[in-house]
Amino acid sequence: MADGLNAHLISEMKKLHLVLASTSPRRAQLLQDAGYTFEVVPSPADENDVVFTATSSIESFVCKKAATKAEGAVPLRPGALVVGCDTVVVCKGRIYEKPKSPAECVQFLEDFSESTCTVVTAVAMRGPGVCHDLTASTEVDFRRIPKEDSVAYAATSEPYDKSGGFACLGHAARWISCMRGDAPTVLGLPICAFANALEQLGLAV
Repeated sequence: MADGLNAHLISEMKKLHLVLASTSPRRAQLLQDAGYTFEVVPSPADENDVVFTATSSIESFVCKKAATKAEGAVPLRPGALVVGCDTVVVCKGRIYEKPKSPAECVQFLEDFSESTCTVVTAVAMRGPGVCHDLTASTEVDFRRIPKEDSVAYAATSEPYDKSGGFACLGHAARWISCMRGDAPTVLGLPICAFANALEQLGLAV
């Protein structure tokens, strides 16, 4: 009986082709691990056109960057549900995006050492009749990060595709003492919040 009811509910939902407008392997892996079928279509939009201003909130800034990515890819897959994501790290009132150089990466880690950061990820969903944004945040506590360790880490390729230069997987995980919130938010796609949004919007993908 329950299976029949679930099948009926799914049939009543709007079925859309899912498109991830991101080249992030971590976001793709999160969707894949959650059982979603999707296509990766990198957005041609330049997220750097979105600038944080004195009147911006962190959430609105990240949402606008995610929306820019999603809306840039919509013309490439009309009729699909296009998902754009963006992540920033906030520490001591400063916003950290991807480090652009080893020196900047080392500086980021010096700032994070023995501090608490907040990782904020936004997801923008765009498609036929769909315009929905969500945000999620996770607090990350860092242990002391020795300077020689941060220099060695900055010499690898790992930091440069990650906001703040770190993820909760990989080499930087050894410096994390505690997280309050979920790991997928740090990895770039809060999968539980995304699934809840799909259900609330009556969408099946």
